[in-house]
Amino acid sequence: MLSVNGPRVTSVQADNRGLFQITFDRAISEASATTAVLRITNAGRDGKFGTADDVLMPLAGFFSNGDLGLTLYSPGAAVTRYRLQLISGGLKGANGRGLDGEIGKAGFPSGDGKPGGNFDVVTVATKKLTARFFTPSGNIDVRLYNTATPKTVTNFVNYVNSQVFDAGIFHRLIHSFVLQGGGFRINKHGTVSKITTTGTVKNEPGLHNIRGTIAMAKLPPTAPGGGPDSATDQFFFNLADNSANLDAQNGGFTVFGNVADTQSLGVMDALAASQVADVSTKLGVSNSLGGDFTSTPVTNLTKVQGETTISPAADLVLMNRVTIVQDVAASGISAKAASASDGSVAVPMARTASSLFAASAHREQDWLL
Repeated sequence: MLSVNGPRVTSVQADNRGLFQITFDRAISEASATTAVLRITNAGRDGKFGTADDVLMPLAGFFSNGDLGLTLYSPGAAVTRYRLQLISGGLKGANGRGLDGEIGKAGFPSGDGKPGGNFDVVTVATKKLTARFFTPSGNIDVRLYNTATPKTVTNFVNYVNSQVFDAGIFHRLIHSFVLQGGGFRINKHGTVSKITTTGTVKNEPGLHNIRGTIAMAKLPPTAPGGGPDSATDQFFFNLADNSANLDAQNGGFTVFGNVADTQSLGVMDALAASQVADVSTKLGVSNSLGGDFTSTPVTNLTKVQGETTISPAADLVLMNRVTIVQDVAASGISAKAASASDGSVAVPMARTASSLFAASAHREQDWLL
């Protein structure tokens, strides 16, 4: 006998660029998940939702976990807030019942126990500033120390919000020491480009370079422009307790965050377990990039060793997207204007079995360049 209950939303993860990862308690009917009933908007120039200048964003998405998970994303800029609407009249469960979507004071799960009711939330800032690295191995959430290292965090967030870390690569891995990135990315031509820097940031040492922290890379004092205040865009994850070495070296390396949870730490460790290769002569571009590609993590060492020129998107370890995490809250906007029959074009969501953005990295790059 079919369940009489409609699917409910049990959790939502969001970021500041219009991405929502939604989990349901019952499978969703893929045929019902169209852009007529799934909407992401930003608040437009007036900064208020539910007004005439709200901007309806183009979106794409995919199902996962037996249709219990739905990821929606738009080519959005880093703005203060986004709004997500799931329209009950059109979005249905695999059992044919409409979404049970109302958000009450109790929060999740949504609903009142019977089909009907739109799910309508807006993004809000988290209590603790957190960056999210989307990688093919999973997500790494990093709690940023914006009070202890304000200049460094502001510098890092500015790079994140400019989207230059998207389609980025980890170009240096020293096992049981550091995993480094932030300096290079894969461009729309499929080759590796150097990320353009925006000036140096003043060193803010004091926190310890212990396992699971993230710190700024910088040039040694003997290098042109090097010294304690030479950090720009490159950063590294400490894979071990490196405090005895890095807390004092070159004025001390500024720790500006830490991996936020056990699951994220496991993803960091999975990336850090990659094999490494010298790809400095295999990038297919001139050696003017200026980075150290002699110990670069790769996805398949045997394949890379047999290649004259590597395929960066396939052969290198990527950070597909880096954003700032957001919480969500009920929008508080009247649902009377939201229906599944307002003339919007119904475009089914695309299914993919790959990791988030792994199959659509080039689409992400096209948005950026």
